[in-house]
Amino acid sequence: MQFIACILRISIVISILTAGTVQAEVWLDELTRIIEKNHLTKIDKDKLATELINSINRALKKIDKHAEYTNSHGNNHINNIRYDGIGADIFEIGGQFIIMPVGGSPLFNRGVKDFHVLNRINGKSAIKLGTQGITEQINKNTRALISLEVSSIGTVKTRTVKVPKSRGMIPTVEKRDALGTPYIRINHFAKGKTFKKLEMFLREFKKSKHFIIIDLRNNTGGDLYEALDVASFFVPGGKLLVKLVSRYEDQKIHSLKGKRIIEGPVLFLIGSRTASAAEALIIAIQPYADLIMVGSTTYGKCLSQKIVKLSDGSTLRLSNLRVLSVDGSSCEGKGVDPNIPVSNRQLYGTSFLIKKGLKEVSRTNSYLCLAEPFVDSRKMHIRAMEIKEVMDLDDLHFEKVSIGRAGNTEQILCLGPIGNPKDASALKARYTKELDFKFRIEILPAWPTAQFAP
Repeated sequence: MQFIACILRISIVISILTAGTVQAEVWLDELTRIIEKNHLTKIDKDKLATELINSINRALKKIDKHAEYTNSHGNNHINNIRYDGIGADIFEIGGQFIIMPVGGSPLFNRGVKDFHVLNRINGKSAIKLGTQGITEQINKNTRALISLEVSSIGTVKTRTVKVPKSRGMIPTVEKRDALGTPYIRINHFAKGKTFKKLEMFLREFKKSKHFIIIDLRNNTGGDLYEALDVASFFVPGGKLLVKLVSRYEDQKIHSLKGKRIIEGPVLFLIGSRTASAAEALIIAIQPYADLIMVGSTTYGKCLSQKIVKLSDGSTLRLSNLRVLSVDGSSCEGKGVDPNIPVSNRQLYGTSFLIKKGLKEVSRTNSYLCLAEPFVDSRKMHIRAMEIKEVMDLDDLHFEKVSIGRAGNTEQILCLGPIGNPKDASALKARYTKELDFKFRIEILPAWPTAQFAP
């Protein structure tokens, strides 16, 4: 260790230039080659390089637990938007390995379209192989097909698929489907890309009357400012989203004006891998949106990191901003808790989570509706204006609702979302006295599929 420490002292020189760029003389390859050639005893060059990198990271962790140094031959995390392999993220949770296919990847195109349990790879137990062993099985033969035995979450029935290795892009945002229920998955926040793509999908979902479901379970972050721009789709313009605290200055980030698309309830799927910019999105919209979260507590990394590419192609990742919610609190080290918690074994059963979330939406988001149906949209508008003069509508909005009744569809005017039926009953009693209108309360168990149009 003294030998390595000495090498580190003489080999790492970091100079911060006035222009704000960082250069580093971390000549890892050159250093290990010189030692291998000239040292008194024979040196394993690859092993030495690994020890050097581990030593750097141990030193970094003492000052910043999220800091990381990656050499040019390792995985470069500057833009986590590419894959090289089978097109899937594989990770361990709850005593099992989960595999998540990338949309359009070889695995996805062979019918594995959602989270699955990975049981075996090339005939070998995934649990016994561990993360390193699984990686070696994927990397060891670039031409051979890779055999994967997988099973759907919550089932014991297995199937085997054989996939080739390939390279491709990981989309920042995807449209997915869980047993007929469409939802949106945000894989990571990419500068200049996530905002535009998500805006398109949200408008499409709203036009098609789909309930908004956002999957953040495997989103480990990305561009912080892109995530905060995305928050504007769910928050009125000009509202304080978060406070960013750095060593040198503090910033207050507000929502963009004129960008709000979604005003009603939203369902987020979250988990222990939801981190960083994804957590910032959650705490930014929580004070303003009717947000229901299903899953498990998020990672707890409410920090932003600066990622610097060094002169030899290696990268350095350091925390440089702390993200605080509107009330000044931080989720660092704590994470964000869901409204509806599930176990690790249940976390990646997408249909299961969506069903639980929509049940909660139906239970807690009742609407106060006029008892009489409308045929004339003009009369409906006039009646809405009459009600608006009497009611306090700061936190409520009107919806024109299409509801099927014994084979017929009627158009009714509803106000909400109010909350639970008890709250709606109180409003009904109050406004029945103040207005010469008859009201009814609609809970609508099929709320997400009822045709709501603002």
